Amino acid sequence: MGFYFNGVSSKEMGIKAHLVSWNTVPTLRGNTGAVPGKSGVIDFGAEYGERYIDIYCNVYPKANFEALTKVLDGVADWLDPTAGVKQVIRLLRW
Repeated sequence: MGFYFNGVSSKEMGIKAHLVSWNTVPTLRGNTGAVPGKSGVIDFGAEYGERYIDIYCNVYPKANFEALTKVLDGVADWLDPTAGVKQVIRLLRW
């Protein structure tokens, strides 16, 4: 199994991926508020929160440490969380 992240496949990056958990619906984030002097809360509805996907990845064997480091650095740049939110697409088969 593999995945695409930001238009690049895990296979292109030289890693093998194993999906651990995949929630079909993100968690719900409730919006309620308390009213001073009143019992209970006001319900303002709910909205979707973040959706987390757990994926374990393995790097294919490399001939030397330099080649392994190159792959790991490339994967770190590819999955960099400071680059913002990107789309993940699950592949069922290679």
